[in-house]
Amino acid sequence: MVRALAAAIGTPVSFGVSGVESPPVPDEESYRQANEKALWYLVSSTRGVVLGRAGAVILASCPDALQVRVAGPPEFRAVRAAREQGIARDAAWAQLREIDRVRSDYVRRLYGHNPEAPDLYDLIIGSTVVPLDACLDAIVTVADDLWGTADGPAKGAGV
Repeated sequence: MVRALAAAIGTPVSFGVSGVESPPVPDEESYRQANEKALWYLVSSTRGVVLGRAGAVILASCPDALQVRVAGPPEFRAVRAAREQGIARDAAWAQLREIDRVRSDYVRRLYGHNPEAPDLYDLIIGSTVVPLDACLDAIVTVADDLWGTADGPAKGAGV
C-alpha cells in the first residue's frame, strides 16, 4: 500500500520502516536522534511516505505532514494477512501480535506516546471495512487537498 500511495501522490520517495538506511548507532538515544534527523530531512527536502518509525509523533508539529493511521480489528487483519501471504491463520495471528507489540513498545519507549492515540492522526481509516483501494483513494484525496496537485496550489496547505 505504501508503494501505491507514493506513486498515486507523486512522491519521489517511499520511506518505510526498513526503507531508511541509518548507520548503526550505539544506543537508543542515538538511534532516536538519527531517526528524527532522517524524518525531518525527508519533509524538508521532498515529499514522501513514512511508514512507522514513530512518524506521527516526530512530525506532529510539521504543518505539511498528513498523519494517517490505517487500522482495523486484529482478528480481521490476521485473516487478511493469512490470505495475502498464503500462510496459516495461526501463523498470521502470531506475526500480527508480535509486529503490533514491537511497534507499540518502540513508540512508547522512545517517545512516550501511545501509537494508537487518535489525536496523533489527521485521518484514521478502518482498512478491514474499507477496501484498500478506497483507503488509498481517501488518503490521496486528503493529501491533494493539503499539498495541492500538479495542476494547482494547495487548497488547504498548513491547515
